Amino acid sequence: MIGILKPKFNLNKDIGLFLTTLINTCPANGPVSEIKNTVISLPVDDNGTPD
Repeated sequence: MIGILKPKFNLNKDIGLFLTTLINTCPANGPVSEIKNTVISLPVDDNGTPD
């Protein structure tokens, strides 16, 4: 099964590479629902935008 992840913020190349690294460390054989309900905390600047 293939899951589609949609960010709730503007995604640029650097954030995409960061998320790719995190997602690739997840178990590959786990159900999609586990990844779908996972909250990933990103480093943010003083305004709360991804840094």
